[in-house]
Amino acid sequence: GVINILSGTVRAKEDETPLGRGGCLYAEGTINMYGGTVIGGYALQGGSVYIAGEGTLNLYGGEITGGKGETGGNIYGYGGAVVNLYGGKVTNGYATLRGGNIDLRTYNEKRPALLIEKDVTVSGGVAVSTGGNIYTQGVDITANGIIENGTAVTPDGTLANGGNIYV
Repeated sequence: GVINILSGTVRAKEDETPLGRGGCLYAEGTINMYGGTVIGGYALQGGSVYIAGEGTLNLYGGEITGGKGETGGNIYGYGGAVVNLYGGKVTNGYATLRGGNIDLRTYNEKRPALLIEKDVTVSGGVAVSTGGNIYTQGVDITANGIIENGTAVTPDGTLANGGNIYV
């Protein structure tokens, strides 16, 4: 299936009990986001958005912000997942392990893909391990946008690997 988000707000319930996957949105199909805001979400994987297997996220505008997860504070994808960021922002995600804003990984020899175009900002992600803004494992990445102000720290506050991007 396909969901088209044109405007408005998708806001997660204020709760400190994590969901399994995708605190706001879970997709096995395609999410096209043209505007609006996805705010918050708390899940073990993909605090705000979870892209399963062959799913696709196309962000043309709007913002995904404030998600919290163990991996992928804002966005998590695996296997053949595709994340195309053509416009908009992904900001202020928090992960207790990897990928404060985005975490993408290979699964069953299928590689995810990440595209970040010039009109995109990925910023303010924090990970308590690796990849403050972006953590990837076996991912094809093309980046032209702004990736800034990410932080990767250990639990005791020591700086860790990949403040902005860990590949």
